[in-house]
Order: sequence, then C-alpha cells, then structure tokens
Amino acid sequence: MKQPWLRNSLILLSILCTTKTIQSQTPFNKVFDFGYHQNNGRKLISTDSNIYVSGIVLTPDAVNNEREIFFAKLDSIGALISHQLYQDDNLYNSATNNARRMVQIGDDIFSGVIEVDINEGYGFILRYDTTIDSLDVLYYVQDTLHSNSAVFVSALAKSHDDNLAMFMGIDLLENQGILLEIIDAENGTQLNKFVFEKDDFAYVPMELAVVEDGYVLLGQHRSTGLFGLFAMKLDKELNLIKEVTYDNLNYSYPYINGVVDAQGDIVFQHGEFVPDPLSPFNLFRPVITKLSSELDILWQSNVDYEEYERGESATHFLAVVNSYNEDGYILAGMEPYPDSTVRSDGLIAKIDLDGEVVWKRTLQYLDEGYSTANEFYDAVATPDGHYMAVGLVRPAVWIDSVIIQSWIVKFDEEGHLVTIDTTSSNSTTFSPELRIYPNPSADVVYIEHDELAGVSYTLYNQQGQQVLGRDDTEAYHTYILDTSQFAVGTYYLHIMDADGRRYVEELVLMR
Repeated sequence: MKQPWLRNSLILLSILCTTKTIQSQTPFNKVFDFGYHQNNGRKLISTDSNIYVSGIVLTPDAVNNEREIFFAKLDSIGALISHQLYQDDNLYNSATNNARRMVQIGDDIFSGVIEVDINEGYGFILRYDTTIDSLDVLYYVQDTLHSNSAVFVSALAKSHDDNLAMFMGIDLLENQGILLEIIDAENGTQLNKFVFEKDDFAYVPMELAVVEDGYVLLGQHRSTGLFGLFAMKLDKELNLIKEVTYDNLNYSYPYINGVVDAQGDIVFQHGEFVPDPLSPFNLFRPVITKLSSELDILWQSNVDYEEYERGESATHFLAVVNSYNEDGYILAGMEPYPDSTVRSDGLIAKIDLDGEVVWKRTLQYLDEGYSTANEFYDAVATPDGHYMAVGLVRPAVWIDSVIIQSWIVKFDEEGHLVTIDTTSSNSTTFSPELRIYPNPSADVVYIEHDELAGVSYTLYNQQGQQVLGRDDTEAYHTYILDTSQFAVGTYYLHIMDADGRRYVEELVLMR
C-alpha cells in the first residue's frame, strides 16, 4: 500500500545515476583529492582536450607540515587522469596563493611558485610538458640585491615576445621593492629585468597586466601609515613610463587578480577596510576597480556589498575573467555562511562594463553538515564558451584523513552549472524561480533558486524515513544535493515555500 505522504506527489522526475568512482559526480561539479591531508586547488587552465589544476598539498609524511606543489591533469569532463608533486629536500613551504594564473606557450604550461621560510627562500617557475606529462623547474630566482634571499612571486604572464614575465617582491624585510623579469620560455635564461625601490615607501606587488604597448604593474603601497594602491606602466623594453598611487580608499588585501578587456582597460579585484570601532580588528568589503590604459580610475564597484564586515566574515572576490560576449566580467570567490566566522560558500557573479551587477549566485551544499568551507580561488573562460572555477571543499567529516579537497565547477553566461548529455527540469508547477536538474544525473542534483527564498526541503526514502532536511534557503543560491552516499532506489523530495505551499519531486537513484 502506498504511503499517504506519497499521494500528494505532483510530478515524477527520474534521475539516473552512474556507477560511482571518486570522480563519478555529474560532470563539471567535481570534488577530488589524491589521498593527502590537504589537496588545495589554487589555479587552473582549460584546453580543448584537458583541464590542468595546480595547488598545494600536505602529505601525511610531511616534516614540519611542509606544503608541496601538485599539478593535476583531468579530462575534458573533469575526471582525474594523473597528478604529480614537486618535492625538494628543503623544509621551505611552497605556496601558489598569489600567482594564481597559469600560462600556456606551445605544449608547455607554466606556473609561478614561491618557497619561503621567514626571510629565506626563492621563487621559481614550474614547467609542465603536456606531450609527455613531465614536470620540471624552468627558472629559479633569489633576491641577490639584498641581504635576504626571499622573493615573493606575485604574477606570471606571457610577455610580448611570447616568453614569460614574472612579477615579484624583493627586500621583503626592509623597504620592499619590486622586480619584473622576462624569462626565456625554452631555456629559462633572463632576457630583461626592471627593479624599482624607494626609501620609506613599501611596495607589495600583486598583479601584472600585459597591455598593447607594454606592461602595467599593480599592487599595494605603504608609506607614513597610509595603505593605498599603486600602478606603474612600462613599455615593452621595461622602461618606466608612468607611476600613479591611489589613496582615495584604505586598500588592504592579500590578492589582486585582473584582466585586460577588449577596450584595453584593466579590471581587477581587491578590497578596502575601515577600523572597527568595537574591536582592534578592521572591517572589510570587496572592491572591483577599472583603470584606463592611462591608469585613470574609471569606476569602482562593491558588487552590491555595501556593508563592511569583519575580515574572516567578509565576502572576497579572488578572480576576474572577461565575459565571452565582451559585455562584462565574470567574478569568482567566497561568501561567508550566514552568522558564521568559520564557514564559507563558493560565489560567482557577473558585472557589466560599468560595474553594475548582472547576477550573483552562491553555491552551497543542501546538507548544512556536509562541509565547513567551499571557496573559489581562480576562474577561466573555457574553449567551449563557458567558465570554470577552481577552489577547495573542506568536508565536515574527514574522509580517510583527507581534510581539504580540490573543487572545480563549470557554469554558463547566466551562472547556471553546466552538465553534459542531460536535460534540465524546470519546476514551473511550483515556481518558475526554481530549477531541479539534471536528468539523468550521477550522484548530484542541483536545486537552483532565482528570486525564491524561505523554501524548506525534506528528503525521504521509500520507507518514509527522513534522510535529509533543510530550512530557510535563500534567493540566488544553487544548492548541491550530494546523493552519492545514498542507496539506490526511489526518494521523495518534499518542497514547502514560506506560504505553506507543498510540492513533491520523485528522485530515482540507480547505479
């Protein structure tokens, strides 16, 4: 006899799931790891046939918790093919946080990295040969101009002569200056360099933009207690043409990532802060700035985040990509979980050419106990006209001692997650602002809200037992329902809005 709570089902949706492996989720929502304690995805590049992800790992046998660099190769739908580690004999910590752009020249992919321990260390460029899947070091650099050896690699880009341009910080313990080097992409020799320092004026290099007639260097400066931005324009021979500082806001942010658009303007993300009158900490909010080719500020946008928040509870955009339609910019980053200082969710957005918000979408697991952090650190445009973001997921429950996993998602011009060989189900009977997809699927169902909030979801199995529940959902969120741990069979997703209207979707999971 059919259970009474099944009689109100309004629609039947069959969701077919394939056999599960570690990557058997619906294509382009991938969570993966290599069995290490930490597997932090930091940057990626997408080609016609493969996706390459780089980041840092913490291996179980690491001495003094030393982090190392990983380089992973995935197929075109995000299934992990192989990975390699760059490991050395020293105990310096590797980091790729700031130089979050990989560069492809011919068959080689390059990544900027630092290895540093207090005031010692070096920067280097890793080279991955895609024809034979080999990883080696193309170029090492240390600060030989000062008593300390450490440099801080901030950006890597393709130079005007199809070589590599690496932007770095030097004299890290004193005044802090900047160094830009042009490196031969084949043999790793230095072809040219630009060094700039100023007494009592600290430069923190962060981003390198390659413009039509040269290079623009971006970063923060500190002098007499002020925190500002700086921009320098160099010609192709690395001669300084113009330097500008911007002190209209208190600028402070660990990362800057930017793009040069079709008009030759530079759009980049950063942040500003104000003192918190109630604590010794600062309050923060994100800023997107657009500079002209002459380094004039054209506009600044807070992407509708007008309120200042505590740093650990603030929204951060970490990546900017030109839109395919040349009508705006795609952003990716993280947003704090409501009323939490330790949880975060993935965030993607689009702004137009004037900095106005076109859409924003938060990616969050429907099961609030699934993870404690979901964050994006880099984003790229993919060859098929979509976008891809990479970051990390921190599961609430460790899986075989894995604390952090890498995460990639693919989405379209409207912020909808992309799937392959599936059709989307639009629940128009309940609300045109709700989409539940894909059909068929493998281990993951997406519940996508537009202007719809206050909806509760309860999932039951065939025995009428509740297996998951969630209240107080928000507008413009995409909720990820991970069904990979559920047994095969039929499930019933009960949906109720703020007015008490009810709706049921029948989900059939098959493996």
